[in-house]
Amino acid sequence: MQKKIVIVEDNDEIRFRFIDIFSKTDDIECIGVYSNAEDFISEFSLLKPDIVFMDIQLPGISGIDCIRQLKSYHNETHFIIFTIFENSENIFNAIKAGATGYLLKSTPADKLISSVYEILRGESPMSGSIAMKVIKAFQTPESSDFDSLSQREQTILQYLTKGYRYKDIAEVLFISTETVRTHIRNIYEKLQVNSRYELFNKTGISHISENAKYISSNVKPEDEEACYYKLQNVFEVEKLFLKEKLSISELAEIVNYPVYIVSQTINKKFKMGFFDIVNHYRVLHAIQLLKDLQNNISIEGIGYQCGFTSRTAFYKAFKKETGSSPGEYFAFSQNQKQF
Repeated sequence: MQKKIVIVEDNDEIRFRFIDIFSKTDDIECIGVYSNAEDFISEFSLLKPDIVFMDIQLPGISGIDCIRQLKSYHNETHFIIFTIFENSENIFNAIKAGATGYLLKSTPADKLISSVYEILRGESPMSGSIAMKVIKAFQTPESSDFDSLSQREQTILQYLTKGYRYKDIAEVLFISTETVRTHIRNIYEKLQVNSRYELFNKTGISHISENAKYISSNVKPEDEEACYYKLQNVFEVEKLFLKEKLSISELAEIVNYPVYIVSQTINKKFKMGFFDIVNHYRVLHAIQLLKDLQNNISIEGIGYQCGFTSRTAFYKAFKKETGSSPGEYFAFSQNQKQF
């Protein structure tokens, strides 16, 4: 699946450079180029890009203010600052606003491309001189802040640093998503931060208590590979996704691997989260049923047969996977068969 990027830059030459660089990649698509933040903000909800390269000094609204405004209601988009400014004030204001990365305009083309993949791996791309400034600023954090976190809060913080979503954390810890949100609000308050990116930059994995390290950051390649093949088998052969309520802990028991290995394998090998991979296979199975003109089951019935618990969940997942509704896909498959 192509990753969608947007460029917000008022320099014509640099905009053309971006277009030329990313036009040569197969899995990265530049879906918008803007010379000011106002135009981009007005069309943001329609574009919903994965990654935005943002200049700081723009006519009108600055790049940092643009990030701050958009991050407040759409946290899934990542912003990479792309600027000539490398003073500490701009760097930390950008990070505080929600920027995931910070690159200088002297950055070579291959680094610009690799920065997209770094974001997808959960990393924060930065020019060398920028990274050094950040490291120096956070080399001596106050340990008392971290000591104030409860063991549960430290555990949740650890999962956050591994890229787990709220609902994934809830699934692993057998608590509700709302309870996870409450813990995270408490973490923010205790550490005096306002965003996930500010949180990560303040904490760093080395400052987390050893008691909280329930997730291994060093999964053996052979375990990951073996887990991957077991997951392929339970999804593609045993069709475990047909089970109406499947949890990641149950899946971990079936493949006989710890939850953290299962989760990391799904993220790295399938490039999806747990709920996404389950819905992916459910939709693939639904497509096969829709293509079978001999079945007498309704479209909604197919959804339930594939493990979806509601019509809404089925239609939403199907639309996300195929770009069309089940009814539209069914009609199309009938026409194809007739011809």
